[in-house]
Amino acid sequence: MTEKNSITKRQHYVPQFYLKRFVNPDGKLNILDCERRKVVASRAPRSVCKEDYFYALNGELDEVSQSLEEGLQKIETDIANGYDDVAKRVSDFKEITHDDKMLVATFMSLQYLRGLYMRKQTKRMDEDFIKKITRLRYGSGNIHTSLDRLENETGEKLSEKEREELIEFAKSGDYRVETNNASHLQLLSQIEGFRNLFYGKRWTVYVSKSSKKFVTSDNPVAEMFPEWTGRFFYGPSFFQRTHYFAMTPDILIVAGDVLRGEKRVKRKTLFDSREGNAKILTLNFTVSRHAIAYAYANDKTLLQDIVDGVNLYDRQQSKKA
Repeated sequence: MTEKNSITKRQHYVPQFYLKRFVNPDGKLNILDCERRKVVASRAPRSVCKEDYFYALNGELDEVSQSLEEGLQKIETDIANGYDDVAKRVSDFKEITHDDKMLVATFMSLQYLRGLYMRKQTKRMDEDFIKKITRLRYGSGNIHTSLDRLENETGEKLSEKEREELIEFAKSGDYRVETNNASHLQLLSQIEGFRNLFYGKRWTVYVSKSSKKFVTSDNPVAEMFPEWTGRFFYGPSFFQRTHYFAMTPDILIVAGDVLRGEKRVKRKTLFDSREGNAKILTLNFTVSRHAIAYAYANDKTLLQDIVDGVNLYDRQQSKKA
């Protein structure tokens, strides 16, 4: 086990070097509670997007959590060393090189895989798989033989009614399955592969030259699925999904479908105009809508704009109903 004095208990799933780019002049993040639609007290980056032993198998100190923390810190440091230079080249309309796009794609891959969004996804898939296997087992003609064997092994007998209730309960799937973090943590070995997938997508890079800026969230790489058409047997592929990533308050990347000979990165400048500010607000809506719980900004008016816009939309929908 790692030496006690080098143990990292508070583990961030969104790095502080990234969040610090969205702080206000006081060095704190303005915060929107997305569920309550309320701007709440600002906080320092170190106090958000963290859990004790987040990278542990069961949320308690283990070697896995410390090894992953150390490895992820090294990746973050490499990214952080070049991050501002890339952002400046993007904002100054200089050429975005292969290495620039690869660095950003690496960070997008890291954030896509490591956070609460993917943890919830993997736990849901684990639960669905276990329930499916359980339904198959308890729906088979051999289940009574299995229960007979279990009774002989344990010495505990079930009445016919108890057996039927157990079988129906197992087949219904009306229960929760708690799993550890193993499936999610294994995904972190795929950072390089997903980096290549993000790199291969067609990017539209929005640059704000407006007084309005972009927001981020506790789920920095938001994933939007296309409308279901029945064309995808296993659901939309990674390339058919759209990903939104606010690199800085001035830069937001929309990674769309796979490249098909078009320019690999297209820049669009948004100015302080009705059209430009409306586009920024729309993109901020998308970011906040895909947050786990909180959106962050360097200016609280950006967050209030989101709240006001959502409330206005609800009122309009209510009038139509």
